[in-house]
Amino acid sequence: MCDNPSVPMKRRGKRIVCTICCGKKAPSPGLIPALRRYRSRRIARAAALARRAGLPLAILSGKLGPVWADEPIPHYDLLLLPPGVPRVRRRVSAFLKKNGIGTVEYLLPDPGVDPKVVPYLRAMAEGARDAGAELRLHLLPPFPRLGRGR
Repeated sequence: MCDNPSVPMKRRGKRIVCTICCGKKAPSPGLIPALRRYRSRRIARAAALARRAGLPLAILSGKLGPVWADEPIPHYDLLLLPPGVPRVRRRVSAFLKKNGIGTVEYLLPDPGVDPKVVPYLRAMAEGARDAGAELRLHLLPPFPRLGRGR
């Protein structure tokens, strides 16, 4: 776990927990909540951690950008690659600003173990910086202990 902020905080705001999407998805047609769409033990644990801390959970999608855990999303199959980082970065910045988010507790598999997560890390770090939000990076495992609330 790394508790050193990657991005200095420039303004106050809400605190959220965020993790990245996963390749395994429920094949249900139509729109279903992101937390039900994504089939991942990591995302389920992130949701439980967020609940215990009394914080909302967002999931960073390589296609959609950040989405709330209860937000209905379609089925898709897209891994975020380096050329897509600027597009997702803009979506991260807009999401953080629109929702008044000042701190992101970002739960991410270790890029040294899983290099496919690097574009997700870049998009979130750059988007948070653009929005003036603090990014607290937690490399998994282990899962961090987060204090309650804001």
